[in-house]
Amino acid sequence: MANNLSVGKLQAALASATNEVAVAAANINFDFALVKYDAPPEYQPLLQTLSSYRRAEAEGGSQHVTARKLGALFDGLCPSTPNLIGKFGKRAAEISRAAVENNQQKPTENWIFSEYTGVDSTSLWAAATSRQAALPVYLLACMLARAWSDADATSLWVEIVAERRREITTRFENGEPLPFALTAAVVQQEISREELAKWDASARAWLRTADAVKAKDRKQFLLIANNISIPVNSETRPFKSIIPAWISALGSMEKILIGAPHAVKDGSVLLGISAWHIYPDMIIFSTPTGSRRIDMKDDLVHPGGVVSLGLSDYEPRGSRGVYWSLSLANHRFYGRPIRKSSEVNGDGSRLTFAELQVVVMGAILSRWRVPQAETDNTLRFLMQLAAALPNNAASFDDRWIDMITKPIMDYFRNEESMAPLISLGRRRSEFIPANTRDQATEYVYFGLTRADILLNLAGSSEDRIDLLRRLAGRIEELKQTGALIGFLHNEEWHLATAFPIRIRDGKPLFTDTTERQDSSKAEQIQCRWLGKDDDFFHPSPSERVFPTGRLPFQRTRTRIILKDPSMTFSFLFGDADAAAVFVLDNDFNATSRIPSPPMSHDDIVWCLQYDLIRPQELKSYLEAINSPIIETLVVVGFASDIYSTLSSEGATISPRILTAPLGIHFIEKRLRDSTSEIDKRQLAEMLRQGLSPRWSALAIIAYFEIGKDIITVKYTDEDKILGLSSGDSIYVPSNLLHDPTVSCRPYHFNRLLGNLARPGLTILTSPEQPEVREIDLGSWRQAPGQFDGSQLDCFKSTSLHLSFTDWAIPLHHDSAVGQRDSEAAHVEAVISVRDAGCWVADINIVAALNNSDVYQLPEPLGTCNHLRPTEPPPHYISVETWDQILDCSEGVLVTRSFGNWVSRVAIVAVLAQHCRLRSKRIVICPQRMCWKCPKIPAHNIIFVY
Repeated sequence: MANNLSVGKLQAALASATNEVAVAAANINFDFALVKYDAPPEYQPLLQTLSSYRRAEAEGGSQHVTARKLGALFDGLCPSTPNLIGKFGKRAAEISRAAVENNQQKPTENWIFSEYTGVDSTSLWAAATSRQAALPVYLLACMLARAWSDADATSLWVEIVAERRREITTRFENGEPLPFALTAAVVQQEISREELAKWDASARAWLRTADAVKAKDRKQFLLIANNISIPVNSETRPFKSIIPAWISALGSMEKILIGAPHAVKDGSVLLGISAWHIYPDMIIFSTPTGSRRIDMKDDLVHPGGVVSLGLSDYEPRGSRGVYWSLSLANHRFYGRPIRKSSEVNGDGSRLTFAELQVVVMGAILSRWRVPQAETDNTLRFLMQLAAALPNNAASFDDRWIDMITKPIMDYFRNEESMAPLISLGRRRSEFIPANTRDQATEYVYFGLTRADILLNLAGSSEDRIDLLRRLAGRIEELKQTGALIGFLHNEEWHLATAFPIRIRDGKPLFTDTTERQDSSKAEQIQCRWLGKDDDFFHPSPSERVFPTGRLPFQRTRTRIILKDPSMTFSFLFGDADAAAVFVLDNDFNATSRIPSPPMSHDDIVWCLQYDLIRPQELKSYLEAINSPIIETLVVVGFASDIYSTLSSEGATISPRILTAPLGIHFIEKRLRDSTSEIDKRQLAEMLRQGLSPRWSALAIIAYFEIGKDIITVKYTDEDKILGLSSGDSIYVPSNLLHDPTVSCRPYHFNRLLGNLARPGLTILTSPEQPEVREIDLGSWRQAPGQFDGSQLDCFKSTSLHLSFTDWAIPLHHDSAVGQRDSEAAHVEAVISVRDAGCWVADINIVAALNNSDVYQLPEPLGTCNHLRPTEPPPHYISVETWDQILDCSEGVLVTRSFGNWVSRVAIVAVLAQHCRLRSKRIVICPQRMCWKCPKIPAHNIIFVY
């Protein structure tokens, strides 16, 4: 309230000024909204990579107004930094040019997202074409976007803008002379939270693009920055912390660029380096060798501008790297200010999908508590285990196996670069969810180091005996005491020795240890006592076989009792129902004295090497157990199919997903609601087909983008999904990017460089009933002609455009309830067809391609022997205008848009959703068309040619 009164006094004072000042004040609104300056020469190349929409927004839209207001409000706070401003412009132009060159999905003219694709340098160009003070404020935007999430950064912008206004008002009330532009900036309409959110979103998108272009330099910088622990500063009040950090970073970088060395005392300059992508050389002191120089070789930095860091100067801290702790007062609707801390390079170090796979391997090692020294051996074991499993490379069900083999192969190809990812996974083992169902314990090595499990996977009784003898040989006490192996074959129990023994008068000497260990006194040999069905065993020279009658016994589940000689053997280890080792236990105390043998992954590898385990049985076991590790691999395997293309197009993953268990609502709900066990094949099929595959894919992309599962409800009509936008990425269903003849899986998306100029993550869906223009009643005067078979494009002026309705619903993760800014929004968007700029209709392309009236004609088969080109039948009618499409006549029609996939998509969608014919068949023609082959049983046929 006090602030509002102060601003009111300031407004009154301005109103009573001289006429000249009053006239100037009256024109302030015009100045903020419309005045545009020429950008500095270093920034001019940015114009070549801006779409027309982004340029208009930057030069005269809301971003331009925001840049001018912020520039005026913060004018005079920071030092003059002409070298930094100029060098940053050169770096920005370099990054923008490289991003366009590296972009695999080149923008298509006249297409839905054409206005939104490309590098988002909107706020940067807005600052460059505003007053001079706006560019340093943009550098501040990059710093805040680097250090804080979008919701946090917006809250911080609100606080520092309000505090700056209060500061100016106080100075005015105290009679301090102030520039008129500065006081007018306070009087002018406040900068809204929405405007600040859009300002931050554009800077955030720029950082994402710049990180990808400068990935090599950034990775080198992070190897240093992430291995120290240093605060940006010690102040927790936002204005008192942010403004000094900004001023410090600007001043320090200005000096570094002209060749002055800089000793790091706080994290502000490191934050500036990270946010502005200008990398000076660094010297690290307090290393084992004294000091180490890191040459970044950035040609924008003077050779003398070296940054010095002393690793021992900073206290150890839980989080690593440069960190910032602030108190946010405007973050939530209710409650006191909350204290938040952020790792400056946390979300900036985004992962590729291949890197995520390696991180998962590290998380598995941590879950199994594998010592650091055993990392390589355990990964080799996992590799051998996965290699032994039957794996159909073409089968989606087996994709989880590849999630083991591929990252381990990547690790051993380049251990030095992969080791940090394994280490990250070890520190983020919580990414693998806890087992909340029947099996309370997650067994190490999938439980395969349990003798009973491994015995059940053995291929034969012979294999089980070999394994039990291997394990028994590790127990010294057992060798001295005496032991038997009992095993089941063909529903009959048989006996075998665990160690070679002496036979005297046809009877085994289990306890004659002295003679048994001295081979010179008596022969030692492995023995077996079999029943009638003994044809399964082929004795070797080193083993003797006796009939069971020579060693009569009784068996309970836990004991074997010999009659002659009279001895009792108690169960020690193995599977009491299949094959086990029993120890001589006449005093019934042996099992408490003799331990079970230790097992390791070496035993599993040994079984695999000697074919003791049946591969299919092993695979079935792994798919059936309640293992969160394998469930995680199945989900990551499904994601790998989605990201197989996205990764090559530059899609990355937020490391925030690693800070909580992998949890995608649809999957968890399906598992919770299931009344029966779901094996991994069922889970894979559920992801691919059973849970609305396009919506499931969208949920995974959204989850990987922002690191939180914000899609908590299943969308009932996935044909309405148009895609999502986040950061510098637009993800669209693949069939929106191709000619309608190209078939795409419903869960396949493509990534485009760009965004929808909205903060946070935006999910787009189509309206329920797309509209269409009224039929031109005078169009009947232009009668359609006969189709002659020539390849013409009569729809060159057709274009597709994206617009938004006013319907939008914020989406929140549970942890963000009560937060002022939503992390995501579900927005209704409209795709419009225009002809030379005139609106024709609104369409839903995905739904149209799935319409039952639409039929895709295959290429002519090899059996087609018609001469090329074939003549179409004379009754085929040529359709060459949109009026003729909207008001179709009956019969066989051919729309003429050859080679123009954008117009072909538009025509198919308009015909499927707005054609007035009651009964029709829409036929999508291939490029090579035979007009004599098609035999389509329909009265009204429309060929889209």
